[in-house]
Amino acid sequence: MSNNPIKQLTSPMEIAACAGESVSKFFADADGLKGQKRRMANWEAKQICHRCPLMKPCLRYALQTNQVFGVWGGKTEAERAQLQQVRKLIFPGGR
Repeated sequence: MSNNPIKQLTSPMEIAACAGESVSKFFADADGLKGQKRRMANWEAKQICHRCPLMKPCLRYALQTNQVFGVWGGKTEAERAQLQQVRKLIFPGGR
C-alpha cells in the first residue's frame, strides 16, 4: 500500500483542483518571487487548494513527508513549518 494517501485513490488527478494547473503556481519560491508578488502567488495557489476535495490528504502527505517547498494542501512552507512546531509541542515523543 502506498504511503501517499492521494495515490491510494483510483485517479486522484481527475478530481484534484490542481489538475491541469501549472506546477509553478504552487512553487512561488522556485520562481524567486519576493514580497507582495510571492504573497499574491501563494494566495492564488491557496484559492485552488481551498476548492479541492483532496486538500486535507494533500496537506497530510506534505507534513508526513516533510515537503519544504511550495503550497500543499492550502498551506505555504512557513505555515507547514508552524504546524510541525505545534505538533512537536503537543506530541513531544512524535506521532
